Amino acid sequence: MKRRMNALLLAAGVALVSYPAVAASCTQRIVGESRVHQALTSAHDGATPSKIEASYTRAFAVARTQAINAWRAKVRATCPGRSTLWLRATRTKIEECDRAMGGRFTVCASAIPAKKLF
Repeated sequence: MKRRMNALLLAAGVALVSYPAVAASCTQRIVGESRVHQALTSAHDGATPSKIEASYTRAFAVARTQAINAWRAKVRATCPGRSTLWLRATRTKIEECDRAMGGRFTVCASAIPAKKLF
């Protein structure tokens, strides 16, 4: 019983010592990235400029959602005292962070998470 209590106290001590290091990174931007998406390009048969733009808009919307979900997962995993709500975050930024040939791209969502209310 005494060994178990000492192990619990030791684990709690390690958690208390490591918590400030984790909290310090939560005051900076955290970045979440989407999977690779592809939109139509002029190389596709019958792809008009309006079809290309509509395809890119749809693909970007899906990628944006994935990037925000990746950001939320990182905040949940690394910042226990911070909110995972994107609308409460500060200095939010959503942008295309990588573009490759053939209409492929990824989207990055970065922001500083707000403190939890409760």
